Amino acid sequence: MKRHLLFLILLFPISVFAQEFEGKWYTSFTVVGTSMRMNLEVTESPELKVLVINPDMPGTQLECSEASIDGANFYFELRALGLDFNGMKEGDSIRGEMQQHGMIWDVTFTRNVPDKAVVNRPQEPKAPFNYSIDSVQIQNGEISLGATVVLPINFNEKTPILILASGSGPQNRDCLIGGHKPFWVIADHLARNNIACIRFDDRGMGTSTGNYNEASLMDLASDAESVARYVRKKLKYKKNPLGMLGHSEGGMHTLIAANNYKKIDFHIQMATVGSNGMDVLVEQQYDIPKASGASDELCEWNKFLYAGMCNIVLEYPQDIATDSLTAFLGKEYENAPDDFDKSSASRLQFIMGNIMFMNNQWMREFLQFETALYYEKLDVPLLAIHGEKDIQVAPNSNSSGFEGYEFAKLEIMPGLNHLMQHCEDCTMQEYSELEETISLDVLNLISDRILELP
Repeated sequence: MKRHLLFLILLFPISVFAQEFEGKWYTSFTVVGTSMRMNLEVTESPELKVLVINPDMPGTQLECSEASIDGANFYFELRALGLDFNGMKEGDSIRGEMQQHGMIWDVTFTRNVPDKAVVNRPQEPKAPFNYSIDSVQIQNGEISLGATVVLPINFNEKTPILILASGSGPQNRDCLIGGHKPFWVIADHLARNNIACIRFDDRGMGTSTGNYNEASLMDLASDAESVARYVRKKLKYKKNPLGMLGHSEGGMHTLIAANNYKKIDFHIQMATVGSNGMDVLVEQQYDIPKASGASDELCEWNKFLYAGMCNIVLEYPQDIATDSLTAFLGKEYENAPDDFDKSSASRLQFIMGNIMFMNNQWMREFLQFETALYYEKLDVPLLAIHGEKDIQVAPNSNSSGFEGYEFAKLEIMPGLNHLMQHCEDCTMQEYSELEETISLDVLNLISDRILELP
């Protein structure tokens, strides 16, 4: 009898535990500044099966490509999405880490449906608004750009108007990044300081037509120019002081636009290129991984890699550069430092991915861009703002690039990153984790500079 009882006691934890994963689980979390919910349906018999459901998208149900239960440990993978979860059951919860494309975040599944996680963005404007907001469509040839016009309540022909141009990558008119809407925050601040604002969706975003990925640097600059031409053609805006604010690559767009269209009265360059495209791209290939803790050896190799690719792209035409890039990249893949993770990409994937990124018209125009060639043709006030902790556009070399322009006012803001946030780790991953969207000091610097113009 005692022997049988001992046998049952030994089996009891195993048999109970084997049933505890069966059924439905729920979670809500924030990642990259976005609030998300996820449900699981776990079936253990006759074989383990895990379904992942997005309750915010009815009908979305994906079966995991791999799943396992080992005692208290629980794992599942959605290979098609590059997503996996590795956790452990603790009481009525499963706690662990979820990762996707190099991002890692904490997730807790429970048996009860949790409240949806909230992304705190205290600066995001909230109604009621003491200014007018109108949506318009602006034509640039066959491209139609969706835009928002914000006019202060006391708008008149002396009210300054500022056009906002966003940086690299397709973004909507709010410049949505990591759950932040910096252009919406800027527009709200300007309107409350009696400055009008126009912000627009990039090609293929919001209500804008076209394909962003097929656009060259000059195409994107022409979009910013078309917004300026729209303002000047409107009778009610003809006499207003008109300026352009470009963030990051958007600063390139606005400088090109101003050289093609001479009716821009002032410029604001925020975290923008003051040197040239190649120098900025190469320099960030050291600064970005270094901020995330990479070794000096890996950072130097990465910087050398991009400098080599840039030189090849600038030397050879697009249809010829591929062979030289292939040879160069193959050699550098083999010479990569030990801490370069080759499991993240095969040799072929490494070569093809870099060629696709580098050998295209947009990149060629970006690398050839020299800021001085554009601002030296201007004769209007310019404010250049850079963040001291910016790892995407190095502050010192790019701020000093504007020193040769007699109408420039230069500011390097202490403790701010590329998005003009006060940062702690000052990595790109931190953008979405910070509650601040944009420093109030920067907002005041922009509005004060505009209002002091003659």
